[in-house]
Amino acid sequence: MKKPMKAAGPLIFAAAIAAAVLISVSGIRCYAVLTGSMEPVLPVGSLLVVVPMSFDELKVGQDITYKTAGGTVTHRIVAIDQAARTVTTQGLTNNVADTPVTAENIVGRVQLCLPWMGYPVKILNDTKRSFA
Repeated sequence: MKKPMKAAGPLIFAAAIAAAVLISVSGIRCYAVLTGSMEPVLPVGSLLVVVPMSFDELKVGQDITYKTAGGTVTHRIVAIDQAARTVTTQGLTNNVADTPVTAENIVGRVQLCLPWMGYPVKILNDTKRSFA
């Protein structure tokens, strides 16, 4: 007779693979919080789960992730310009708003914040870059 944990191993592995495929296909992305600009709502070291949204679904007050020349940023929407199809964002601890972001640079809305879970992701990404 197999031990319960040993028998569960392949099931857990299969569930993890299925979850990874589902996430990849759905467009969901995960990001580690690296700076304190969104403290205390999105603490440094958190893992963010970001889901794609259409521009028309965005609302002032939502936290979004968007692409910049230097990488990705997650800040709160403070204004939306429907005609220009841009949003203006600002970090909660920042004194000034960011440059407007065009619709095509928006990755999605923060759906979930998991404190401390971003540290392993950051370490893995840093390790991958240093050995690539």
